[in-house]
Amino acid sequence: MSDVRIATPALADRGLRGSFFPCAGRIGAPRYLDGPAMAEMLSAEMEIGSHGWSHVDWRRTNDEVLTRETKDARERIAQEIQRSVDSVAIPFGSYDRRVMRSLKTYSTINTSDGYRTPQLGRIVPRVSYTTGWDAQTLLRVATEPYSLVRRLRHSSKHLIKRLR
Repeated sequence: MSDVRIATPALADRGLRGSFFPCAGRIGAPRYLDGPAMAEMLSAEMEIGSHGWSHVDWRRTNDEVLTRETKDARERIAQEIQRSVDSVAIPFGSYDRRVMRSLKTYSTINTSDGYRTPQLGRIVPRVSYTTGWDAQTLLRVATEPYSLVRRLRHSSKHLIKRLR
């Protein structure tokens, strides 16, 4: 619930918009978001997307579980917030062609490829927060330029993940 009590007001006070990705199977569970909390976040201009049903590695699931994680979870969250869910954040940044096909109806697909880059069409690579970051680490992650070698390595990794 810190998303609604701490993060949402902090972002709103600074004129920023945040994107939050609950797991549909945890909605209403103790210490997780529920419908009224998500409604409050939406009224503050935050975005609610999907992070699947139960935070599992989608590459390692069968088709039935993948459908629950990508389609059923989206429908459950949309029902709770009474609006469409157009963005998704892939758990663990683990995807391949099969996973990407299952996400074809989402307008934005967030990955956690560990790289800060511009949005690539529908795919948004992002850096995931790691416990223990201090203000200096956050500043470095947000502003430090990447070397050509690091950019090339990331581009290759991203291409391989999409093609496997």
